[in-house]
Amino acid sequence: MKQEEYKKEEIDWSYIEFVDNQDILDLIEKVFLSNSAILKLIGFMPLCLVP
Repeated sequence: MKQEEYKKEEIDWSYIEFVDNQDILDLIEKVFLSNSAILKLIGFMPLCLVP
C-alpha cells in the first residue's frame, strides 16, 4: 500500500476518512438504468449508447 511506502520514505501524510455513500450510488445507478431502459423502449436512445 502507498501508506507503507510513504512511511518508508518519511513522507508526511494524513489519512482521510470518507463517508460510505454506496447506498446513494446504487440508487443513482438504479434510476439511471431504469430511465435508459424506458428511453430505449420508446426509441429515444441512440444505437451507439444501447448496450
